[in-house]
This record gives sequence, structure tokens and C-alpha cells, in this order.
Amino acid sequence: ASYAAAVRAYLTYCRVEKNLSPATLKAYARDFASFSAWLSQSPEASFSEISTLQRFQSHCAAQGQSPRSLARLTSSLRGLLRFLAAE
Repeated sequence: ASYAAAVRAYLTYCRVEKNLSPATLKAYARDFASFSAWLSQSPEASFSEISTLQRFQSHCAAQGQSPRSLARLTSSLRGLLRFLAAE
């Protein structure tokens, strides 16, 4: 599945099955869009590799994201990967 399709499916799952708040879903969508933009700058990276996620987290930390935002980012991307692994 493409990254965009995976994100749509995961956000639907989070809304329907996990009953996450609209604010959390919007934050997750922003995280995924940011990750997608970063991935487009790193053509050798695969969105499903842990090392890619770690490099993205380092990039976000270097950009000055708060520890709370980094924790949410980690949670959202980890959740997406778990969701894909279960599919």
C-alpha cells in the first residue's frame, strides 16, 4: 500500500476503533504530512524502516520541536507501523 493510503486507513481506524479526539487526529495528520514531506527529500528512505523513523525524529528535534510534540510524533508513527504490521 502507498504511504497516503496507509495513513488514511490508520486515521480512520483511530477515529472509529480507538475513538481518538478530533484534535489528536489533526495532530496525527500533521505528523504524517510532515513525515511525508521529509521522506520526499530522502528518496532512499522507506517509511516502514525504524532507522528512517529515528532519522526523522532527530530531524524534528533539530528543528526545535518540543519534547511533548516529539513524544506524540513517536507515538503516531509507531502506531501507524503497528497498524500496518497487523494488516
